Amino acid sequence: MEQSSMFDFFGADSDPVYKELNKLVPGEESIQIGEYKVSKNKFGLYEIETAEIHDCVDTIENCYSYLCGSMRAEK
Repeated sequence: MEQSSMFDFFGADSDPVYKELNKLVPGEESIQIGEYKVSKNKFGLYEIETAEIHDCVDTIENCYSYLCGSMRAEK
């Protein structure tokens, strides 16, 4: 059984991770969330990087889900 967080009930837009992702500007700075470096490229795609991976997703919701799923799996 998967553990829920308070953001599952109140919505992602109240989550600090989601708020940081929402601040990303295409082609500009990246942010660090845990071990993940996240940026939004000039095409509007979210790039997620660590020393071992480089993935790309198309929406903020997919990026948020990717990060939350990865962070939950690490625990």
